[in-house]
Amino acid sequence: LPTNQPSHQRPVHGGDVVLLNVGGVRFCTSRSTLTKYRDSMLGAMFSGQFALKTDGNGRIFIDRDGELFGPVLSFLRTGRWALPPELPLLVERVRHEADYFGLPWPTEGTRSGSSV
Repeated sequence: LPTNQPSHQRPVHGGDVVLLNVGGVRFCTSRSTLTKYRDSMLGAMFSGQFALKTDGNGRIFIDRDGELFGPVLSFLRTGRWALPPELPLLVERVRHEADYFGLPWPTEGTRSGSSV
């Protein structure tokens, strides 16, 4: 599609690259990463079936804590929750985000292999 914006300033929504603004923190990832868990909220949001809100720069806006979204995105990329157990408040806050997005969280019996 022709546009008057230079390609490096043009957010990509239709392809596999997705530019995000999560609570003011910017992320760049792939649609396949965001839809890894198809039954999750992110899987539904980025399935192409829903209109998504964008910010003033055209990034897809998600009104959540951007600092907590980093570990969520890392989990989607690696399949592991890599959080420091010595920071239980952080672990609990990220677990709340996992619940919000409908992502799997390790149970006590599987926690040792999950880095949580």
